[in-house]
Amino acid sequence: MSYTLQLRIVNDTTDVLTLVEKSCWYGAGTAWTATESGHVLSMNASGSSGMLRFRLGNGKLFSVAVGVHNYKRWCDVQGDIADNQPLTRTHPNYYNDSDPKNKALWAQASEASATANGRRVTVSFYQPEGNRLLATVTYA
Repeated sequence: MSYTLQLRIVNDTTDVLTLVEKSCWYGAGTAWTATESGHVLSMNASGSSGMLRFRLGNGKLFSVAVGVHNYKRWCDVQGDIADNQPLTRTHPNYYNDSDPKNKALWAQASEASATANGRRVTVSFYQPEGNRLLATVTYA
């Protein structure tokens, strides 16, 4: 079963957010596409996910993970991450049973948040069920 996850980005601050990295996990055809209002993750199967890493104007970084696991959506936010933590290194942690990040897969939450640069970063699904998932990333 294929899934489409549309991620709208909302910046409620004067900070500049720049997308610096994207990653995809599992299966041919899992891919990010940029849109005017955000990003769309296309996934060919459950067990797929994607991550986006953003840099703030002061150089600080945060990342957002979204995907489908056991036919249900999941999400996570990593705030104030180090520059030496590219998504190629952090994304596989979600699929490692011995890593604490693996809990986000199984929690299958419709919302997650963390602090980045003293501000709140939240991922919230407003259409959390079905094959066409809709979510917002808010930096406030």
